Amino acid sequence: MCTNFLLKAEDGSVINGRSMEFGTLRIRNAEIVLLPKGQKRLAFAEGGESSRQLYNIIGTNAGPYSDLNFVLTDGMNDQGLACGSLWMPGSQYPTHPDPEKQSVFVALFNNWALSTCATVAEVKEKLQSEEVILWENGLLQRLDMIPLHFPVMDKSGASIVVEYTNDDLKPTIYDDSVNVLTNAPDFPWQVNNVKEVEANNGHPISPYNPTSKETGNGYGLVGTPGDPSPPARFSKVGIWKDFATEAKAGYGLATEREAKILAYHLLNCVDIPNGVCRYGTAESSKGSDYSVWVVVKDLTNLEYQIRMYDSSIPYSVSFSVFEGGAITEDKAIPVPTDKLALPLEIA
Repeated sequence: MCTNFLLKAEDGSVINGRSMEFGTLRIRNAEIVLLPKGQKRLAFAEGGESSRQLYNIIGTNAGPYSDLNFVLTDGMNDQGLACGSLWMPGSQYPTHPDPEKQSVFVALFNNWALSTCATVAEVKEKLQSEEVILWENGLLQRLDMIPLHFPVMDKSGASIVVEYTNDDLKPTIYDDSVNVLTNAPDFPWQVNNVKEVEANNGHPISPYNPTSKETGNGYGLVGTPGDPSPPARFSKVGIWKDFATEAKAGYGLATEREAKILAYHLLNCVDIPNGVCRYGTAESSKGSDYSVWVVVKDLTNLEYQIRMYDSSIPYSVSFSVFEGGAITEDKAIPVPTDKLALPLEIA
C-alpha cells in the first residue's frame, strides 16, 4: 500500500510526497540509488534493443536483482519528472513483449520513464501512441512486486495516473486533478468516493468547529475516514491537503519550504506502524504492511529527501552530486537509521 500526492507553492515550486507501505524484505532494504545519464541500459524487453539513459536519476530501489539490475519503486530525474509504483490489484498487462515496439517490463516502468522522458506529456504521448508498451508474464508475483499502477508528475505541476485495468490490456491515462493517489479500487472510483464521503457525511466537512462543540476543535472533520485502507487514505489526504493549502483562508503555501513541511505532515497523517495492517489470520500472522519509508521530492529545485521507518530524521540528495561527471557508475547508498534525534546545540 502507498500514498502519493502533489503540492504547489505560490513561488512556483512543485513538491511530491509519497509513502511506501509494503512489508517484504526487499522493500525494507531499500536504498537511495544514483543512476548517471549516458549509461547503456539492458533492453526493457527480452531480446529487444538497448537504449541509453538520457537523464540523471535519483530514486529508491527494490533490488538489486541480478536479471533486472536496480528496479526503481520511486524516483525523479534531472528534468523534474517524477513517478512511482503503487500497488493496484486487478491490473492486467500484455503477457509478451511486442517485437515491433519498445516493450517495457512493467516493474521497470519508472526506470524507463525517468531514463527517456522529460515531461508528463512525453510519457503520456509514448504510451497512448503505443510507441512503448508494458508487459508482464507472472514475474511480478515471483519477485513479490505485485500488480502496479503509476503516478507521474513533473515540475510544471502536471500530474497523471497510468492504470492497466481494461480487458484490452491497454493503458488508461487519467489527468490527476486532485493530485492524490493510493491503491485499489481504480482512480475514477477513488475520486468519486471522496465526493460521496463529503456528500453523505451528515454535516459539511469543514476545518472549522461547529458552534455547538466547546470541548475542543476538530469536530468539523468528524466523519473524515481515518483507517489505513486505500480509499480512506485517498479521502483523508485529499481533504486535508485542500484545507491546508486554502489560500483564500490564509493557508496558501508561499514557498517550497512550506510545501515540504506540509508534505511531511500529510505523510504523518497516513503513517502506519508495523503490526497494524497484518497478513494472514489472528492465529497465524504472516507479516504486516507498514510505512517502510516516505519521500519528499522537490521537482523544481531537484532534491530528493527520504525518511526511513526506523528513524525520524530525513536525509536529502541533490542532483548537484552528478555535476562535472562526478558519478559515472550506478551507486546504491543505504539510508542511515542509527539516530532517532539530533542533539540540540547549546551556545
